[in-house]
Amino acid sequence: MIPGGSFSVEELQRLSGLEDRDEFIDALKRQVRTAPLLNALEAIRGKSALHEIEVALTRVQLDQMERISKRYPFSILPVVVYLEEKKYEVANLRALARGKEAGLPGERLQGYLVM
Repeated sequence: MIPGGSFSVEELQRLSGLEDRDEFIDALKRQVRTAPLLNALEAIRGKSALHEIEVALTRVQLDQMERISKRYPFSILPVVVYLEEKKYEVANLRALARGKEAGLPGERLQGYLVM
């Protein structure tokens, strides 16, 4: 584990043993202090598909990275954010191509995109 991180090894082991999603989200909310992540945790409470949860958390991560990179514009952070956004742009294009090839409806494809 990373020294000085938010979660200890014992806490992560306890979290991994939780079976109920709501219980897991409540345990995470007690540890997390940032408003965007708290909002994302509340938003994923009702979602059932794993990809919806992953997309919501990825959006929060990209927003946080963007905000931090604007705070330190002369560091490496803007370059890292650019590369991370390009990675998801490529993933979106691949998802669109595969979805169109499989004949999936546009609404379903939109759920898989990180925008």
